[in-house]
Formats: sequence, structure tokens, C-alpha cells
Amino acid sequence: MTVSAEDILRRVLELGPASGHCVAFSGGPDSHVLLHALAALRGELPGGLRAVHVNHRLHPQAASWATHCERVCRSLSIPFAVHAAARPDAGAGETWAREQRYALFAELLQPGEMLLTAHHRDDQAETVLLRLLRGSGVDGLTGIPPLRRLGPGQVGRPLLDLPRSALAAYARIHGLTSIQDPGNADPAADRNFLRHHIMPLLHQRWPSADATVARAAELLRQEQQVMVAHAAPFLPRNPDGPLHWPALLSQGENVQRIVLHRWLRRAGLPAPEARQLEAGRRMLLQAGADRQPEFAWPGGRVRRYRGFLYAEPQSDEPGPSVSDAPFPGTAWSLTEDLRLPGGWLRRTPAAEGLDVGRLPEGQVTIAFRCGGERCRPAGRPRRPVKKLFQEAGIPPWQRGRWPLLMAGDAIVAVPGVCVCEGFQSAPPTPGLQLWWEPDLRAWEGPG
Repeated sequence: MTVSAEDILRRVLELGPASGHCVAFSGGPDSHVLLHALAALRGELPGGLRAVHVNHRLHPQAASWATHCERVCRSLSIPFAVHAAARPDAGAGETWAREQRYALFAELLQPGEMLLTAHHRDDQAETVLLRLLRGSGVDGLTGIPPLRRLGPGQVGRPLLDLPRSALAAYARIHGLTSIQDPGNADPAADRNFLRHHIMPLLHQRWPSADATVARAAELLRQEQQVMVAHAAPFLPRNPDGPLHWPALLSQGENVQRIVLHRWLRRAGLPAPEARQLEAGRRMLLQAGADRQPEFAWPGGRVRRYRGFLYAEPQSDEPGPSVSDAPFPGTAWSLTEDLRLPGGWLRRTPAAEGLDVGRLPEGQVTIAFRCGGERCRPAGRPRRPVKKLFQEAGIPPWQRGRWPLLMAGDAIVAVPGVCVCEGFQSAPPTPGLQLWWEPDLRAWEGPG
């Protein structure tokens, strides 16, 4: 099979519109083919074309590889930039390199720009088989997605339906000289062992093995899209928001699994293995409504409170404590949102809310609970702040990091819960609605 520059351009355009295109150029043969083809037809590619190279600093020749990439781009008159990854720790490998690479890509992409990678059909088959051997669920077995969001842009893989041999033929025809990373031949890496020892055996018996596996992954992806569309109404609008578990009780097991999995991914947490997710789902089903069950896995934790599920990262490193927070006692003029350890204090004009004109100095100071605080919500009796949190459904583990707005020793407002007597606005004077937007992981204090 042979492929032309026009074939590659068509596949890029079929991915959809973009404000520009950026080739992830490792200097290897596959990304060289992608860059060469698009450079030849750049006039037909909307939004411009550029290339980036990430120096992972894992190999003694890494600097010379970056120089090679720069030389290739100069010969093609393609704008080019090198970005260095953080200095690797001892033992850093391909997983670390991939995380570093995509973190850098997410930072450097322009709004609406599409990053293009040269993953091909052989890569897809290897990925699916590796995930199958690792016990991945349906999401994992759909393989490498042809298009997904990344930072302010997207990452597209236009070559997923092309075999490696077609790209190699293009490189030979056009005389392309590319980098050969010796690490790609090391059988100690699972992917290399599969590529050099297992895939050749599969092809001897089933010559179309890579195409068959890739096609199965695509069919799974299409079915998964249908299930995801069915699950979408159950996901909170805010990606970091809690998930309403009772709404899922009438749904089938597959919908529950998909909703849980996608909710965790939207929140930026590493997905648990299929068996861990299933164990957590069953535990949530079996725990009584009055219980507060939780389940954890490496990198994440889910807790239930009053029917809502809350997700947060799980780490061996302790989160900052209340005493570590630099903000208690800091003044806030309420003219703009305020970043605090653990989240954001948000404000918006409203017909009712806090009357800034009633503040002694037109500002408040930030405090956090130590336990035993009381205040009088506007129009209501004096209450312990803990009771107000309970009435508002604030989970116990979030209460110690929930900011209190103070004027001297008096509590002015508990954002998202109440404005206190004497500080509320009254018509025709407008007020400010205040709320607290916690990060997923933040320090904790008294409940």
C-alpha cells in the first residue's frame, strides 16, 4: 500500500476545522512523513502549519535529535520550536515522557489549534492489545481516539487507518532521513516486546491482524459514543461538581459504570481499573442511604454524602493544613474573585445578597473554622455555623476549608450558605451573591 501527500492532507481535513495545525515532530519516520506531506500542501491547509519537538532529556543524543528536527523544518520552511521537559528523575521512562509531552502540548497550543500526531494503524493495534492484557474496560479497548480535546485546542491522529508500511514506503519514495530511537528496540518495554516478538507471529497466522484489531476498536468506539450520549444527562454541568447518585439507581449497570468513569475523567482524575470501579459501584449500591461510603484507588477517592458523590485526588503526600494557609486575615474588597488555598471565592451582582455598603471599611477579611463559630443568618435565629453547613448539605470534609467572611469579630457571610443579619442588601440597593468553588484537593479542617 502506498500513500500520497494528498491522502494525508485529506485525512487531516476530515478531522474537522481548526484555527491552525501543529505537528508533534519527534524526528522519527512517522512524524517526518506527516510533516513532509503537509508542508508540501500547506497552501490547502487552513490556519497555517508549525512543528514542535519535545526534548525529554532521557537519551544522550536528545540534543542532537532536536537539532535534526530544526534542520528538517528549516529545509521545509516550517516554523519550529523545541520545548524541554522537566529534568527526569532516575528511572523515568516512556510513561513519564508521555505525561510530560502532553502537558507541554496543552500549554503551547493556541485556542482552536489542532496538534497532529503520527500514530498509525500498527500503533492502534499494539495499544488495544496492551490494554486488553492489562484488563482495561471498554474505554481503554477503544484504543487511541482520532480526535480529543487538549488544553485550549485538540489533538488529532489523521493516520490511524494507515499501516506503518505505507508510511515507510512514502519515506523511501521521498528520500526522508529520520531519527531511529534505539529505545524503540528494547524488549524490556512491553510495547517493544509486543511489536518485535508477538505481532510478527500474529501476522504469520493472521496477515490482517493489525487491521482487524483496529477495526474492532473503532466499532467499540462507535458503540461507546452511543452509551456516552445516553449517560451525558446524568453528569454535572461543572466538571468538578458532585454526582447525584440516586438518579443513577434506575439505570442499568453499564450506564452507571460509564457515568462514573466519565465523571472521574472530566474531573481530571486517573481512572480506576475496571475491577476497582466495579467494586466501588457495588459498594455504593449496597451502602444504606444513611451511610457515607467511600472507595479509593491509586490517584483518586470517591465519597458519598446525602446522595451526592464527591471525587478528589488521592496522594501519599499530605495536603496543606489550615495552619499552612497564607490567607486567613487577608482583606478582600469584593471587587473581583479571590483565589485562596483550596479554591476560589466567587462573586456576582444580584438583586439580593451582601451589601458592601454596610461593611465598616468596604471590605472583609478571610477566616476559616476552628470549631464553635456561630452567626445569625439574615431573618433567622442565631445558629452554629456547623448546623448551617449541615442544612446546606456541605460535606463534613469540606467545611474546615470553607472560608468565612469577617468584619472584625463578626461573621459577615458564609459564601454559598448565608449572608448574616445586618449585612444583607435590601431593595433598591443591589447586592453580591457569593459562593465558594472548592478545588478537588485542598486542605481540611474541623467538620
